[in-house]
Amino acid sequence: MRIAFIAPAYPLRGGIAQFSAVLVEKLIARGHQACIFSFSRQYPELLFPGKTQWVDGPDPHPVPSMPVIDTIDPRSWWRAARMLRDYDPDLVVFRYWMPFFAPCYSSIAALLQARRARAKIAFLVDNAKPHEGRPGDQLLTRLAFGRAGSFIALSQTVADQIGQLAPGKPCLVAPHPLYEIRACGLSKAQARERLQVHTPRMLLFFGFVRKYKGVDLLLEALGRLADPAVSLLVAGEFYIPEQPYHELVRRLGLQDRVRFINRFIPDAEVDVLFRAADAVVLPYRHATQSGIVHLAYQCGTPVIATQVGGMAESIEDQRSGLLCAPSVAGLHACLQRFYAEEWEERLREGVEQERGRFGWDPLLDAVEQLRLS
Repeated sequence: MRIAFIAPAYPLRGGIAQFSAVLVEKLIARGHQACIFSFSRQYPELLFPGKTQWVDGPDPHPVPSMPVIDTIDPRSWWRAARMLRDYDPDLVVFRYWMPFFAPCYSSIAALLQARRARAKIAFLVDNAKPHEGRPGDQLLTRLAFGRAGSFIALSQTVADQIGQLAPGKPCLVAPHPLYEIRACGLSKAQARERLQVHTPRMLLFFGFVRKYKGVDLLLEALGRLADPAVSLLVAGEFYIPEQPYHELVRRLGLQDRVRFINRFIPDAEVDVLFRAADAVVLPYRHATQSGIVHLAYQCGTPVIATQVGGMAESIEDQRSGLLCAPSVAGLHACLQRFYAEEWEERLREGVEQERGRFGWDPLLDAVEQLRLS
């Protein structure tokens, strides 16, 4: 089968670009032809909250890709449709995670359909509803989803959202697979030494910081935790003002227990951070699923998370992690329990047992089934 993916690819940074490259790599290994039709401009600089959209260094997963789509230039949409038609795929898969891409995606799909391209059109959906909604989001998503013949959702929560926005259309559910990252080969003690962590216990928040991710809730919960031996490392670029978080740390008296690394974390540093942690904490106010869970599992690290969205689909409470209410009180009780009842080693064993549930085969099988939908 010849498959075209509309998705970000290297040198665009982020988990979605890396995920898409691994997916294409594995489909090629199964004997398919596959290519990513990526973005020459993913976001206008004025709308991008981070420092840069690009990553330095070698491509960790070199796969066929072409940066042809400018999300704010309709002329590039026409060129992309023409190139897709020339590529003559059996299947075109649009990677969808926010309504910003809906005009671009729906236009490219409409141009393909107008030219009677033989390809089936499907959407691989991370989020059918954005984490931080804006007026018109549902209208835009319905516009894009109206062009799809079928869907793959990375959690049942997302599948339920798709059912509301595109009722009656086939939707397969394939769990978010584990990321493939370079292992650092360090023990926890060695990883902590490299990071210059000096407390006996350390928790990690990983990923870009936005309001819905609840870092402020986690800081408040840590402030209620009387044990001064527990520290927190917040590793990821702030997509909102950073200063209020520093002020909160000072107000709570946590200056010696909280450290911020406000930048994008390259692949080479990821495993070190996760191996240094007792647990990864995801204090989200709301979510669908999170790729951070699967990064943690890849590194063998337990997860403490709020029970929102599809988190319980990836985290089995008291087996691979602990789940709690999305509140300061819920997080505080969970952190206290984690240490008081010595859950770390039991959860690490559970992570090792759970990892097999999140291989790539279910997603690869789902992509192959799309041709039949």
